Amino acid sequence: VKLILIFSFFIFSVLSYLFRFIPGFKNWNQNKLSKHCVLHWRTRSYCTSSSNVVHNVESKWLRLLFKMADSSPPHVEDFPSQMRMTQIREIMSKAARMRRTDSGGDLMPNAVAKEIKHFYSGLSTKAEKLEFFLVLERDLGVDHKDVVQVANSLANSQENGLPAILKAEEKLRQALEPAHTQLLSQISKLPGGVKDIVDMRGDLLEGLNEEKDRLARQELQALSSSIKNLLAQWFAVGLLDLRQVTWESPGSILEKVLRYEAVHSMSGWEDLKRRLAPDRRCYIYTHRSMPGEPVVVLHTALEYEIADNIQVILSEPEVDRDACEYELEKRTAAVFYSITSTQKGLSGVDLGNFLIKHVVEELRHEFPNITQYSTLSPIPGFKQWLKLQLSHALEQQANDVPQTLLLEDEQEIIQGSHSNSELSPLSLFKNLLETSDWHLNPSIADCLRKPLVRLCTKYLYKEKRRGFVMDPVGNFHIRNGAWMWRLNWLADVSARGMDNSFGLMMNYKYVLEDVDKNNQQYLLNGTVAASPQFLEPLRA
Repeated sequence: VKLILIFSFFIFSVLSYLFRFIPGFKNWNQNKLSKHCVLHWRTRSYCTSSSNVVHNVESKWLRLLFKMADSSPPHVEDFPSQMRMTQIREIMSKAARMRRTDSGGDLMPNAVAKEIKHFYSGLSTKAEKLEFFLVLERDLGVDHKDVVQVANSLANSQENGLPAILKAEEKLRQALEPAHTQLLSQISKLPGGVKDIVDMRGDLLEGLNEEKDRLARQELQALSSSIKNLLAQWFAVGLLDLRQVTWESPGSILEKVLRYEAVHSMSGWEDLKRRLAPDRRCYIYTHRSMPGEPVVVLHTALEYEIADNIQVILSEPEVDRDACEYELEKRTAAVFYSITSTQKGLSGVDLGNFLIKHVVEELRHEFPNITQYSTLSPIPGFKQWLKLQLSHALEQQANDVPQTLLLEDEQEIIQGSHSNSELSPLSLFKNLLETSDWHLNPSIADCLRKPLVRLCTKYLYKEKRRGFVMDPVGNFHIRNGAWMWRLNWLADVSARGMDNSFGLMMNYKYVLEDVDKNNQQYLLNGTVAASPQFLEPLRA
């Protein structure tokens, strides 16, 4: 084997001169060659070798390839050698599986955490990062054989009394804890470590969407769930700080509030300045390990009554600053019109509900005259849901099965508006919805209003997934204890608003004395608190 490897090194030495002096070889794509060097090193990291000859030959081969790929190659020691990488993996595996003791403290070596953190920061492509995550899950995930063994021990301990059962249960809890949690916990203690892990999970979620292999996808999902559980502990509400953002806030914070806005985009600083006016409030949550990074952003408008469209809020002229105090005393409603989670890596970690409740308490102290708290929320899933319902209804109609999507009076209104058409009311309904800028045509808008409002009410109130409201925004606010209070027609006629929900928006009202009761009924029984005016279209 040694002779073969030495012979291979001789062949590569000859190739180095070919690359150096023969023009055809000299013009080889250097970038691709560099990538092959890195891939070779990454592939070797999965293997182990006890032979110094093998290690020396491979190190010389890497130096040769880097020399061929670049006139000023990085030193091979800039990349962990096979022996060093194997050593890191072995130390990481042992240390991560050690448990915290009263006297020993945390046994994960700080140097290992630093090196792994530095190593990940050097990965540039999605493929490399996904490969890293798979190694992390496969090497430092749950040991399934160990779990089965401990579970069998638990089953056998039933005959030995309660102390034996408790001991076996503790062993099972330890076996079910992924070993990489110790590594990630240690990384979180490093400067910027918490933000690095948040970004790391963001990369993982992004890669998950593109992973085609079923088994790899399941492994990555398990890792994502494990990291999410860690982040949920680290981002508990007691560790978050509420801050009001004003026009006088640091420029770095203002820039991030402007950039992160995901519900109603801002075109520039003037838009941001309007949203920070005296009759507006902007609050953010920051984490103590990420003090300059907004985690969640909530925009609030102080109004005379609960707003029924977003155009009024976004285009309303700024209150006169000289009359500001007098004007704000007349405002009786706080409308939460935009809430944005800024960190993709915190997806699934529930932070927005705490922010809304926290802001309500702040506003109650600052403005005792405000007695109504409501959202003006988008309905992101309605259009897609209605398209599926329409497709199914048209398919039924083609098979001479009576459609049930449109009511008789709705069909008559639609047919009456196009009396010369030979199309069915259902087909006309579909065509009208696909008409460009139909909301600007009063006759078409009047024709579509009743069926769209009724169907959207049905979607929000009746369509469920696993017993809970299907619409993600609706589910979020109902879980928080809000009421489904009012559905608003053509409340957002922007391109995004029309594309999401045909311009419809929802007011979820927070009645403070009902919040806990509504939350409990929804979580235990799936009961949705809804006002009579909201449910009126379903009684038709």
